[in-house]
Amino acid sequence: MSDQHPPACRPAADVEPGVLEAVRAIARETGGARAERAVHPRASLARDVGLGSLERVELLLRLERQFDCALADRCLDLDTPAELAAAVLGAGP
Repeated sequence: MSDQHPPACRPAADVEPGVLEAVRAIARETGGARAERAVHPRASLARDVGLGSLERVELLLRLERQFDCALADRCLDLDTPAELAAAVLGAGP
């Protein structure tokens, strides 16, 4: 028996930290330390972190790989890491 949960069954406590780390990584790569420090669950990806449309596409691709799930295109419009975590929790494989 595997200790891993299917993506749709992951506890929120496991998903949100993973989403935050993915957002921090993209922020660090594109905006440096200042953008990385701006990341928190309710931070606006556009206003606070400075992610544009291309960075959001890359972020969704990373989250799909990290959590082995498929995220709908509408997730590109989500504006906070908390909203992305909720989408990952609701996503299927």
